[in-house]
Amino acid sequence: MNQTPKVQDFYKQKSWCDAKDTLGIWRVGRIKKRTKTIIIVHFDGWSDKWKQIYCLHSTLIAPFRMHSKGYTGQLKKPLRDWDYNEDAIKTSEGIMSIIVHDNFSGLAPYELTLFLRGDLYIQVDSLLCHTYSNPNKEVSRVVEFFNGIIDMIIKWMSVAPTETKNCDPETPDKYLYYKSDAIYKSIYEIMEMLNSIFGFVPRTADFFEKYKQLVTTKIFIHNFLNKDGMKHFINILKVISLENLWHAVVNIPAIFSISTVVANSLYIMPLTECLINQFECLPPEALGYIMENQESVSLFMKNVESMIDLVSSPHQKENYMDFFRKFFRWQCSINNYDHEIAPEIKLSLVSPRNKPPAFPTPRRSALKPSQPKRSDTMKDPIDLNPEVSMSSFNDLKQLIERRHLECVQLIENKISARKDTHDSLEIVFKSHSSCDEQEFSLLSTVEYLLSEDKFDEALKVIRWRKKVLKIAAMDGWEVAQELGKMTFHKLEIDSYDLIKATLKVNNLINKNLP
Repeated sequence: MNQTPKVQDFYKQKSWCDAKDTLGIWRVGRIKKRTKTIIIVHFDGWSDKWKQIYCLHSTLIAPFRMHSKGYTGQLKKPLRDWDYNEDAIKTSEGIMSIIVHDNFSGLAPYELTLFLRGDLYIQVDSLLCHTYSNPNKEVSRVVEFFNGIIDMIIKWMSVAPTETKNCDPETPDKYLYYKSDAIYKSIYEIMEMLNSIFGFVPRTADFFEKYKQLVTTKIFIHNFLNKDGMKHFINILKVISLENLWHAVVNIPAIFSISTVVANSLYIMPLTECLINQFECLPPEALGYIMENQESVSLFMKNVESMIDLVSSPHQKENYMDFFRKFFRWQCSINNYDHEIAPEIKLSLVSPRNKPPAFPTPRRSALKPSQPKRSDTMKDPIDLNPEVSMSSFNDLKQLIERRHLECVQLIENKISARKDTHDSLEIVFKSHSSCDEQEFSLLSTVEYLLSEDKFDEALKVIRWRKKVLKIAAMDGWEVAQELGKMTFHKLEIDSYDLIKATLKVNNLINKNLP
């Protein structure tokens, strides 16, 4: 029976590892030397003066890619003891041939990780950052090599959906021992290599400017599209969560503006539909991750708009872009619900598939719900932080304060007493349909909790209801009423709850349309 390898068994001389630097940041390192007690690590992309010595059993080192992701060197040009080597390219091509032929089973799981996420990933980065002494010969060879990498990436995309179903993303070390997990965990570096080869990574994009007489990004993009790369990308987008593909999703729509492949229009519709499906299903933590980088959101909007513009009329394009604008603006407003000031814009997140569609949508009928007239700000390309007048803020604040003053006054009037908070709230929402009726009934629950000295419970109910009332002031009583029914059992509201409640209300509106 095979024994599970010890962590130290993964630390081999001249191999890759993860190591914490003096700032406590996990970085990619090359093991320069290993003894029975120590290892010496050189950090990739940094000067050798930063090398570190670690005890073999230290918690400051870990198997390769346990903590690191992508490039961890200097922000600009990496410092590497590296030079162009034809034999190294041939070696990588030989390994790629093996793993493509065997559906990525030709290497052991950890060896596959070392190659895809280490050797090949850093080789691509080094080739893009290198200054060539014989460009005519060497750059032409690099182009051939990169086209081979694109073929391998397309093969990875065809294998990944099946392997993803067999892996366990929640167990961080399974990629060390299991093929499916090793394939799934390589997604970041695989997509980053594709981004780099397409010229979307600013740090390495100078390669295409320096050697523009010999190579253009269009060469690689055409190769990708002509070999059904976009079809396979859409397939993995359906099974792998959007936040794990976000760094690729931001740029992928831009390839349609660069390419002149006739079949482009065949992929734009499925990609747009797939993106909308993914955004509609995003959990709150994934939304937070995406919204952290506003520059990437703006770039995504710009690229998507250019893509949709290629195949649709201005009116049809606006329906799709309206979805994405409102989605990102809404997420910004969700983040402000706990603040004293809330955004003024009233958002109604309606899938563009419920409007006159920009493309054929055989899966669903297309109905146009009645909506309030959009303000001019909603017609701008994108503004994630719209300016709002102080008078609007003050009016909203006064409305909330007045409403809560009424609640505090009514608490003094005992209506009834119930012993269980959850049961009490369930009775409220089953017995009363309107927000006003619910509001008065909720006071009896709060009153009882106060009489029993359950101040924390009472405060939780009040704070939860305060959020519901804020949303009512911005998005209407129908949404607030639905949100109350959905969240009374947990007394918490997140962005997913709000989106779900609004979509449900909009669906009801659509059903009642003539």
